[in-house]
Amino acid sequence: EELVTLVPNRGPVVSNISIEEAREIYEMRATLEGLAARLFVRNANDVQVADLRKSLRELKKAEVGKSSEQLLLDLKNKFYEVLLTGCGNSVMRRVLHQMHNRIRLLRATTLAGRAKLALLEVSEIVQAIERRDEDAACLASIKHIDRAADWAIAALRQRKDKSAGDQNAQY
Repeated sequence: EELVTLVPNRGPVVSNISIEEAREIYEMRATLEGLAARLFVRNANDVQVADLRKSLRELKKAEVGKSSEQLLLDLKNKFYEVLLTGCGNSVMRRVLHQMHNRIRLLRATTLAGRAKLALLEVSEIVQAIERRDEDAACLASIKHIDRAADWAIAALRQRKDKSAGDQNAQY
């Protein structure tokens, strides 16, 4: 999954993700998660819809309590687990799980930095699902991931600029 890189004379290190790779992952993720939301509307039963609503409530409660980034990320993962199970496509579930693992640190950054906005976006997804509106659920999901991508890429650019500044300061 490209989570670890072997560096000669140093050993394994956590792999870095480039701005371009992040952009590509988020493009693919937006498309797949939009489809997952559409398929959830089509395939999920009432219990799964209720479970999705419950996951959203837990996320909102954790955000209001200003929980740790790790707890928020764990709860967001739980939300996606319900969504991806209910969409009824095991291949999509597996691929998105791998993508989430690859960009885990970026997801933590985007969720912590824009938690209130992210929760509003996720609420829109859930509301569309509850109305059984495939198109609206798909579009809300894509919008959510596109905004997360903007945030993640901006964070990567800041890291890159800071790193370049730190290297220039050494000379």
